[in-house]
Amino acid sequence: MGYRNFSVFLNRHRIAEARKKLASREDVDLPVLTIAMDLGYNSLPTFNRAFRAETGTTPSEFRREAIGAEESAETVPVRAVQN
Repeated sequence: MGYRNFSVFLNRHRIAEARKKLASREDVDLPVLTIAMDLGYNSLPTFNRAFRAETGTTPSEFRREAIGAEESAETVPVRAVQN
């Protein structure tokens, strides 16, 4: 299957779901701890370590970048074309 063990397999799927929730505007007010617990992690440090190992960033940093990128894309002014 391409995974070292079941734990790696499970973490990969949990982190993929966490990334979706962290980047979602509907879940922006949902605490990182709640997301971690909903995905089956027993503690925030364990979730943070697994998330950083998979993505190279913390969940909070990921959320800031994802939501910030989405907001900046929405607020980019459209320039009128001059002839």
